[in-house]
Amino acid sequence: MSNESIRVVIRKPYHPLLKKLAKQMNVDDYGEVINFLLLEFQRQDYNFTQSSQPQSQKQETDLASNLAAMF
Repeated sequence: MSNESIRVVIRKPYHPLLKKLAKQMNVDDYGEVINFLLLEFQRQDYNFTQSSQPQSQKQETDLASNLAAMF
């Protein structure tokens, strides 16, 4: 496994969710929360391909909704 790291910027509206998840997981490193979420997507074999859903349906199944459903 590689020790390579990638820096990301988490948009401000997602900060409360990230902090809440970190608190629930009892970790101080927000990167560990992101790693956990990515691992969960991988375990669930989440498909990131583009869909042809209308925009109104897309909003119901966006990434934030999928994240919320995991907790």
